[in-house]
Amino acid sequence: MLSLSLSLSLSLSLALSLARSMSSELLWQLVKKHNRFIVKRNGVTLSSEPNNLMNKNSFKFSGLVHAKTVGVNPSAKGHKGVELVLKASKKSQQFRPAQAHKVTVLKKGIRYVAWLL
Repeated sequence: MLSLSLSLSLSLSLALSLARSMSSELLWQLVKKHNRFIVKRNGVTLSSEPNNLMNKNSFKFSGLVHAKTVGVNPSAKGHKGVELVLKASKKSQQFRPAQAHKVTVLKKGIRYVAWLL
């Protein structure tokens, strides 16, 4: 019972800051039902978290708990192309928000960008 109350009392930011000292499975057990990205519609539980390409609330597709994730976003306003976002794999960069994600803008034709992805 104590572990359940402890897991509910942990905030998402605290859980993410401890992410590298915990396994991905344990972190998923803490945040799978209680995070700000959960969207429930028509009896289906979805997720709007960053780097979750399928928008499913599952361990396999979670962008929060895995050390390596990929995201595809539209480019900034007025710019052509898409942004490819990769989560940093070095531990020294994972704790620095400015260096945690590497963004690459893909501006060439749709066939070239689709081939890269």
